[in-house]
Amino acid sequence: MAEDKVMLEQQLKKELYVGPLPHPDILKGFKEIDEDFPNRILSMTEKYVEADVYEQKKRAWRNLIVPILGQVFTFLLGIGGMACGVLLSLKGMEAGAVAAILTGFSPILIQAIKSLKK
Repeated sequence: MAEDKVMLEQQLKKELYVGPLPHPDILKGFKEIDEDFPNRILSMTEKYVEADVYEQKKRAWRNLIVPILGQVFTFLLGIGGMACGVLLSLKGMEAGAVAAILTGFSPILIQAIKSLKK
């Protein structure tokens, strides 16, 4: 007796679909339920993408503006402290003048230390 050899072949198929819209086969299934579902899903996806782009633009704008405002505010505090120190020294209040000048330098010093850490 001859032995019959049987060869089995097994295949595994994996499909990955990534995106804001459902897989086209799923979209077809929605169309079978209601003709308008695919259009509504597409409209909803467009609104989602539009909102996402808007949020990214806002985040980029904040990332640009906030550091600039921080530097400007630090500079103004420094200049204000030094100006107060000069005015106090002209009035004869040397201790207050030294305190105001040191206070004026502190935000500049803090900002410099923070930028060294980065």
